[in-house]
Formats: sequence, C-alpha cells, structure tokens
Amino acid sequence: MKNKIQNISLLVVIAFMAISCAKEGCKDPSALNYDPDAKKDDGSCLYAQPELTITSPGEGTTFMHGQVVEIQATATAPESMHGYSLYLVNTSTAEPDTVMQMDEHEHGTTINISEEWTNDVTMHSDMELTIKVEVDHDATELVETVHFHCHPMSMSHGEVSFHMHFISDGEEVVMGEEQSLNGMEVTFNRIQFYIHDVTFYADQGMSESFQLENTYWLAGLGNTHFEAGEVELSHLHAMTMNIGVDPVANSQSESEFLARPADDPLSAQTPPMHWSWNAGSGYKFAVYEGTFNGGANEFVYHCATDDMLRESDPISLDLVLDHENMNEIHLMVDLSQVFSGIDISTTNTAHGAQPANALLMDNIAGAMSVME
Repeated sequence: MKNKIQNISLLVVIAFMAISCAKEGCKDPSALNYDPDAKKDDGSCLYAQPELTITSPGEGTTFMHGQVVEIQATATAPESMHGYSLYLVNTSTAEPDTVMQMDEHEHGTTINISEEWTNDVTMHSDMELTIKVEVDHDATELVETVHFHCHPMSMSHGEVSFHMHFISDGEEVVMGEEQSLNGMEVTFNRIQFYIHDVTFYADQGMSESFQLENTYWLAGLGNTHFEAGEVELSHLHAMTMNIGVDPVANSQSESEFLARPADDPLSAQTPPMHWSWNAGSGYKFAVYEGTFNGGANEFVYHCATDDMLRESDPISLDLVLDHENMNEIHLMVDLSQVFSGIDISTTNTAHGAQPANALLMDNIAGAMSVME
C-alpha cells in the first residue's frame, strides 16, 4: 500500500513538473509576437495598432487660386474599419467656414482616401483639413489634421528684372574710387562673379517655385542690371541663386568653350573670366581686384574650381507681381560682409580654392538682400 501511494505521488510530481515546464508565450496567431511553440499563453501578445497618415497636402503648403488640392490619406488597422469623415475648414473667415465635408461608409483593414478640392478663395486663407476614421462601433477613432494656405491670386506670369548695388561700410561702391571696407581704405577696380539657376519661391515653406534654368549672368561693377524674363508665379516670397559655374560647364572641352557665342556670359571675356583653358577648373567663379594703402599695394582674389560653387541663402522679397509692367528687384551686395574675416593687408592674393577664396565664396552666399 505504501509503495502504491509513493507511485501516485511521483506521478503527480511529474505531471506538475511537465505543466510547469510547458513553454509560455503568445498563442494568438493574429498577434505580432505569436509563438507557435508556446504551450501556455502568458498574456504577452502584441497587436498592430490602427494608423492614419495624411500624405497630401503637405503641412504648410501654399496653393494659388484655381489650383487643385489633392487630398491623399491611408488608414490601416488589424480589423475591419467602418469608414471615414473628412472636413476642410477655412479658419481665416470671421466664423470658421466648412468648405468641404464628406462621410464615407467603407469597410476594410486598409482604407485609401483620395479626394480633390479646387482653391476658390477670394482672400488669403489658412485652411485646416481633418480626417476621422471610424475604427470600430465603440466610437474608437483615428484623427489627423494638416494645415495649408490658399492664395486668392491665380498662377500667372510676370516680367522680372533685378539690379545689383554694391555697398561697403554703408556706402555705394564706385569703381576706381577709394572708400572704406571694414574700416580700411581700399579701391575696387574689378568685381565680377557668375550667377545662375536663379529660383523664385511663392511661399514661406518654399514649396512652390520657379527656376530660371540654364541662364547665366556675369554680375559685377559695371554690369548690375539683368532681365530675368517671365516668372510663372503671382507672389514672390524669396529667391536664391547659385554663385559660380556648374560642374558640367566647368568641365567642357576647350573647343566647346571657344564655340560659345559672344553674347554668352560663359564665352571668352575681357578681362578674362577663365584660366588658359583647363577643363574642371576653367572658369574664375568670382574675381575681386583693387588697391589699398593709397594705391601702393594691390589685392587680387580669383576664386575657382568646382569646390567654390555656392548657393545663396534665401533672399526675402515679399513681392506681388504686376502682370502688366516690369517688376524690378533691387539687390544689395554687402562687400563688408563678403570680406568679413579677410585681412587684405596680410593676405592680399589668393587663387583657385585657397582658404581666403573659400571664405569669400561662403560669405557672398549670405551677403545679398533686398534694398529697402
């Protein structure tokens, strides 16, 4: 009898150990961390969470009058959803004005939302787009909101020209005349630099733009007026430009260089804006020449090679284009800022990509602004 009791006890212990040693884990096949080898569910199951993403319009985008606003969004959930609501509200009116509202009853674990609305506002308007997706019948919702701006003017063309004014220590620079540069008396005899790919932006977010592609100007003292031509925007919020020569043009062959027409700024110039032709470092991107110490000493800075190419900082404009007349932009180039950190008395000559030239190119990128 005693042995029989011992045998039963042993079986109980073995069974208890077998149960205790059973592998624990997530046993729900619909869970992200489902473990097919688990014998006992330990409550660790993880499940995909519902998500809603608005991909268009982008936050802060600006739309001109008549432009179509594409509304694109995607909602996903592990179980079937039950539809969505869409609200587009003009928040700039005296009372918020709902200009578009939709309620769609749609089932699925993925709901793709694709709608359109055409900007028909008559005043500058801040818009708020809200999308709500019904995840279940227990009032669980996904909600996302984006904001964008609507312009009352249509996309159009306007003729634009710009004028450059060279300033040093607050005074306009006159070629050949002595003047102050960061407190030092100097005379500029030559200032020239290439600009290209001028780009105008219609909004603060710089998402709507128009670029004058493949157009070069050789700016400098004695050459300060440029006609940019038609710009396909109604409002100019800012502009940028590249300073120097693009790598493709800078690596052209000598025969290609010599074949350029005389009115091409990239053709042979007098005085020269190129070295004895050497593809890859052929152009002088910027040239500054003059004298100091009452004309006793000269300074010469010839900035060149692909490493010297710079894009200007954004130049604020805030100009509504007149579509019937020429729109003139007056740009100030602050030479005091261009020569900031340059000691002409100790480093009065630099060629190619020497440190002084790199600093000059860095500085001019942020030295332009619109004249008041």
